[in-house]
Amino acid sequence: MNMLQIIVKRDSVAMGDDTDAPHEYGVQLAKDSMVSDIVEELAKINYIPHVVGKDWGWELIIGSSIICTFSADPENSPIYLIPKNQRISVYESAGNINVYLRYYSKWDNRDQRQ
Repeated sequence: MNMLQIIVKRDSVAMGDDTDAPHEYGVQLAKDSMVSDIVEELAKINYIPHVVGKDWGWELIIGSSIICTFSADPENSPIYLIPKNQRISVYESAGNINVYLRYYSKWDNRDQRQ
C-alpha cells in the first residue's frame, strides 16, 4: 500500500504554548485515505488544543485550500468546505502533504486574513 507523509503544523494559542512552536506532527496515511482521516488522526491524538471561551476557531488548510473549520461549538465541528471523502492524494507533493492549522482567537475575525 502506498503511503503519504502528512506533516502538520499549527498556530500557538497562548504564550505558554509558544514554547513548543511550531507544533509539528508527522504521520503516515495510506494514499487512498480521505481528508476526514487527517481530521480523525488529529482528534485521536488531541493535537488541536481546546481553548477556553466561545469565540475561537481553527481552519485546517492544505496548500491554499481551506479544508474544514473547527469552532467552540463541538456539535457543529468540523464543518467541511470540500467533500470530506476527497482523497488526500490530490494534495500530494513529492510524497508529502503539508497541513496547517490557523487559529483565530475571535472567530468573527477570520475574514480579515493577512
